[in-house]
Amino acid sequence: MSILDDAYLSRHMKEVPQPLTNLRVKPLPDSTEWWQEIAQGLGVTIHDLKAQRDLLRAALVALVGADGREELEAMEAVLRIAPAPMEDKAAAIDGIQALISTLPQQPPAGGEK
Repeated sequence: MSILDDAYLSRHMKEVPQPLTNLRVKPLPDSTEWWQEIAQGLGVTIHDLKAQRDLLRAALVALVGADGREELEAMEAVLRIAPAPMEDKAAAIDGIQALISTLPQQPPAGGEK
């Protein structure tokens, strides 16, 4: 049996204190105006700012080892029940939550353009 099986997780998730961390990362706005304001304040172009964001996100993906929503959520669930120091678990879960909150926007369902 895999530790990621739904039955295993459902039996053990109730034993995990919530929340493990205080970090709740909000998704970055995707509006051009927001990016222009931030870029102007930093003295860089929007392209440079987004390139830095993508670079940092890619580095975090490499550290965590996953990038898809389902895989990240499964990793978080396993970490919450893993026997490890709370500080280590909190740091890893913070990284996972940051990746989840910065996943690329999916187009609306139903084929709207």
